[in-house]
Amino acid sequence: MIKKFQRKLSIHQIKQNQAPQETPLQEDLQANVTTVRSHFGFTSDLAVRTFWLGANQSHQASLLFLKGMTNQDVMDRDVIRPLMNTIGDLHEGMVDHIMNAVLHVSMAWKESTLEKVLEQLARGYIVLFIHNQAQCIIIGAKSLGQRSVEEPSKEAVIRGPREGFIETIDTNLSLIRKRYHNPNLQIETYWIGTQSDTRVCLAYVRGVVKEELVDEVRKRLSVIKMDAILDSGYIEQWIEDEPFSIFPTIFNSEKPDILVAKILEGRVAILVDGSPVALMVPATFQEFFQNPEDYYSRPFYASFLRLLRYAAFFVSAFLPSLYISFENFHKDLVPPTLLFSFINAREGVPFPLPIELLIMAIVYEWLREAGVRMPRPIGQAVSIVGALVIGEAAVSAGLVGAPTVIVIAASAITSFIFPAISDVVVILRFVSIFAASVLGLYGNFLVFYMVAIYLCDLRSFGVPYLAPLAPLKLQDWKDFFIRFPLWLIKLSSGGSPFSLKKHKGDGS
Repeated sequence: MIKKFQRKLSIHQIKQNQAPQETPLQEDLQANVTTVRSHFGFTSDLAVRTFWLGANQSHQASLLFLKGMTNQDVMDRDVIRPLMNTIGDLHEGMVDHIMNAVLHVSMAWKESTLEKVLEQLARGYIVLFIHNQAQCIIIGAKSLGQRSVEEPSKEAVIRGPREGFIETIDTNLSLIRKRYHNPNLQIETYWIGTQSDTRVCLAYVRGVVKEELVDEVRKRLSVIKMDAILDSGYIEQWIEDEPFSIFPTIFNSEKPDILVAKILEGRVAILVDGSPVALMVPATFQEFFQNPEDYYSRPFYASFLRLLRYAAFFVSAFLPSLYISFENFHKDLVPPTLLFSFINAREGVPFPLPIELLIMAIVYEWLREAGVRMPRPIGQAVSIVGALVIGEAAVSAGLVGAPTVIVIAASAITSFIFPAISDVVVILRFVSIFAASVLGLYGNFLVFYMVAIYLCDLRSFGVPYLAPLAPLKLQDWKDFFIRFPLWLIKLSSGGSPFSLKKHKGDGS
């Protein structure tokens, strides 16, 4: 059933069906080489190595490869040397004989069309043309530069695995297999992008995931029509449920242990060649407040930290607007001593409080963007020293009050606790500031209620975004606001401590 559906929706198959009639290779060696070189535009990194086969030099052959994408040692030792030193009659069944008895490589297959040759050559494979043969041999000896496996900077942990994905998809798949030794782990490969022909892989656990979810992911991938897929972010924007929503409905991570935990809950992971960030669907709102360390450590402190993350979300999004509400509209709700401190701190400030907060919030966003884009040693100095100097100078000059700097600093710092939705918090912060400037505390409540209603209606691949809060399922709260001990969390066979497995009945 899976293979049948895959054949039906395969991107590669769709492109093949729409492609023009394929061009067969010729028997003339030089004609094939010239045709290939003309299609590549005679680019300088396309190398051609022509030599004689065997000791009797009865046939001429040519190796075509792209410089920098081929392992030179493997090509010299296991391809060229055996071909030049082979002994025997190479007239009948020459191509099969070379593949089965001459080449010392693990990957080799035959191709007979020009389109396939061009495709494999562009991917870094070696092409072997032989004179008087209308077939060629594709040889796998790729050597693509890649960085080593290291800990992702955005997902650092104190306890737990420190390996992270890199830009090579084969390495990423091996990191997944390293953690899940089970034949039920299924990998499906698609080629997306009319020009880039980027490799995209689906990973899921057969028998745990629902077939309806896998079918839906395949269906959404099949409609992607782009020239190039350069990162998993391209895929995310094509397949997400609500493209105009500020809330992400697709979870992403650079850590293999998180991905394995998610697919064991019945989710589908999407990996893109060239991107270290893997996508996982469906996603729920609570996931963005969970940390893998919550499950590697004992539950008491982990539960406390999780509650702090939820509190930090509201502080980051609504603290500036609450400050405006209490300062300008609801002074009677503020203790007199604290109110006098606010008034004295703002004495002489030329701007209204909403404008003052907006200026500081925008300045902070500028500093953060500069710290991210500049070289790392300089960027850290700009973001830290710049914030201290500008904040202190602004207070000393009387342009802003000290409480404003404290409020913006607290709101900004707490946004780093959940980097996956930090952009959501920034948008909510500015929206709530505008609402509170007009309606005070009522504006805050209005923004909060509108967001809550919207999230109740939002879904990710059929799963309610606020599950298990809406719809309410108290039996699933063992891993929601706090984390119960693992032995108290009811797991199904092959499950994991994460929570989506329990919501599969909600349309996942």
